[in-house]
Amino acid sequence: MRGNKYVYLSIFFVLLSVICNGYNPLMSMLFGSIKAIILFTGIANCIMLIISIVMIDKALKRELSPGLRKLAKVWPFVILIVILLQLLSILILFGII
Repeated sequence: MRGNKYVYLSIFFVLLSVICNGYNPLMSMLFGSIKAIILFTGIANCIMLIISIVMIDKALKRELSPGLRKLAKVWPFVILIVILLQLLSILILFGII
């Protein structure tokens, strides 16, 4: 059951990445310029999603409870959807879409 903590950490980092979205109004209050918003959210999301991928990989290599094993097998697709949503939010922020 040691792999369970890796699944929970991966979920935490993905949720944190969604909150740290470039289209979040809180980011525009924290950072004044559009460059700072994109630079911070891009680097932060990249780091958080890489950590999430590493954690879910470690979880799949270890013993998991049956419910979390199913979640861990689907979780990479959830991470892919989060990456696509991050790209979409940046495109909306730039006014391309």
